[in-house]
Amino acid sequence: MTAALPRPTELAQSILQAAIRAGDTVIDATAGHGHDTVFLAACVGPGGRVLAFDVQQPAIASARAKLAATGLASRVEFHQTSHAGMARHAAAGTVAAVMFNFGYLPGADHELTTTAPETLAALDAAAGVLRPGGILSLICYPGHPAGAAEARAVEAWLDAMTRRGWKAAKYAMLGTLRPAPFLLVARAARDRWSPDQENIEEKPQDHQPAEDHERPPREPGAGRAQHQAVGHRRQQDDPMTGQCRQQAANHPGC
Repeated sequence: MTAALPRPTELAQSILQAAIRAGDTVIDATAGHGHDTVFLAACVGPGGRVLAFDVQQPAIASARAKLAATGLASRVEFHQTSHAGMARHAAAGTVAAVMFNFGYLPGADHELTTTAPETLAALDAAAGVLRPGGILSLICYPGHPAGAAEARAVEAWLDAMTRRGWKAAKYAMLGTLRPAPFLLVARAARDRWSPDQENIEEKPQDHQPAEDHERPPREPGAGRAQHQAVGHRRQQDDPMTGQCRQQAANHPGC
């Protein structure tokens, strides 16, 4: 019998399970019916802390009931508010992992969905609270117009973060009749990033330092060769690469 490929939700949990430690603080940014909330509560153990966010009261009630049934409710703090405000509930650089599962609440009004502007604000907040090397998990649903626009915005945001030292990967099914949900996973840079850094403008210099005038000209192509060598070295040292190989051994679709 052929093994089934993992769904994005399953793969996200398997990656995060390997990264979260007992006692960690983690965030379920889109609590919904509480499936990821229960998973995170089990991962952090009795000394850990889960912050769960959802703007819809039925979602909070459903997730609370699921937590009560598992006996893990004491590990979770629910907040019926936008996930864009998560920085008001977690200190900067203290969170081990943040999970997002975008879209609408299953079984509820499909018109009530996460939207690109609110999502981008929440991603900035998540980047601020994640500790260096923390994990960000994002499941996007491009099968409807609002979800497609949100997915494009999320990928563009994450692509920009890779230029600040983040490592990111994408898992998606191919050959589907309509755009399928896909998973994005990222590891935060080792140096903590803040959205405020975007507002810091570099001051122009009135003159070059003296040593610049004495510096000999570079050989043509030297900068490009150095850049390629650095990129090659980063690929070898990237901890995400080893983790993907481990996941691929368990899940052929990784």
